[in-house]
Amino acid sequence: MQLPLEKINSILQRNDAPVLKYLLEGLKREYITDRIKKIDLIFPEELFDLYSWRNGTKWEKGIKLGSLWFFPGALFFSLEMAIEIYSARITKDKYWKNKMFPVFGSGGGEFYLIDLDINSPGYKKIFYYCLNETDFEVIVSYFDSLEAGLMTILECYNEGAYYLESDDENDQMLNSHSAIERKISRRLNPNSEYWTLYE
Repeated sequence: MQLPLEKINSILQRNDAPVLKYLLEGLKREYITDRIKKIDLIFPEELFDLYSWRNGTKWEKGIKLGSLWFFPGALFFSLEMAIEIYSARITKDKYWKNKMFPVFGSGGGEFYLIDLDINSPGYKKIFYYCLNETDFEVIVSYFDSLEAGLMTILECYNEGAYYLESDDENDQMLNSHSAIERKISRRLNPNSEYWTLYE
């Protein structure tokens, strides 16, 4: 499976997305394998490809979250941060099933989890997790796969669903036109429930 990573990189450059300054260098496969072995996970090839491309986002105090978003409302977690979150939550949360790994998240209480349980009907789907959500019970399918998620992000940039705007201090923040984003996301993720909630 070929992820559209260079296309994502190109469109971030073309849009002068602030997150480009904070994306970390990719990791060697051996390092990734060693780290996930310690938490008893097996990555599919697309996750190796993603973390080999970039190791998520450098997140420091003083940087506004909106400048770090990979897509609106979501950071791309470094492998180390994702492992730390996974290890802290997996034994304490009845909604967060074993082998659901947090690739993206808000920096608060929202996460985008890829299902790595090979026996799960949702294997390799990405699920949106939010404890405070009222339209669904905590967790719902969001992207049909990592590839579909990245293609959705790409198309949302291409079709103007994602755009940058300046805040009160003239910092560039990523925002979205929700109606256009939903239309693109429904088309590219026909098997994910989240996008049908607002029809």
